[in-house]
Amino acid sequence: MSCKIILLLFHPPRYSATSDGSDSVTYRAAAYYVNWAIYERQFNLQDLPADKLTHVFYAFANVKPDTEEVNLNRSKFASSAVSLVANFGLDALDIDWENLVFDTDAANIVLLFQAVREALDDYGSSLSLQYNFTLTVTSPAGPSNYQTMHLADMDQYIEFWNIMAYDYTGSWSAVTANQGNLFASSMDPASTPFDTQTVVTR
Repeated sequence: MSCKIILLLFHPPRYSATSDGSDSVTYRAAAYYVNWAIYERQFNLQDLPADKLTHVFYAFANVKPDTEEVNLNRSKFASSAVSLVANFGLDALDIDWENLVFDTDAANIVLLFQAVREALDDYGSSLSLQYNFTLTVTSPAGPSNYQTMHLADMDQYIEFWNIMAYDYTGSWSAVTANQGNLFASSMDPASTPFDTQTVVTR
């Protein structure tokens, strides 16, 4: 099990979140901007195609894997996460939680999202503009995870889901196939052993 915080760095100019948290567009085109990009890849923030994006996620802040298990840890996590938002002028938090194993993990992460949602709301209401900060989740697409997760319970605390709909195939696969396809192929099913539509509809 692993958890990371992904920070929503900014909403580019063509996207605006209103003060009540509602979106001014009905679609999202998001990109990750990793904290090592300026070093290893010489890729700076201004190199992002901001005119083509609605959201930019700044990644990552690592978290100990047992954060959600104890109430005190959840409170500390929520408080420190909101401090990041406040100190860096961010719009949102995204929590990347992977490899849920037990039902208790699924129940505990709901409590974690509840704690973060409440902390963000408290901070937002303390501001003169009463800003509603966004909370999202980056979630695995595999059935071994989503069949364990308490999806409806999580959903009440977050604005939208980022599904890790990629790496469906790779060097480990027996045949060459699509890596991140939306739909299954009726003509060549072997090329699409997984597809995003199936994940979303289930």
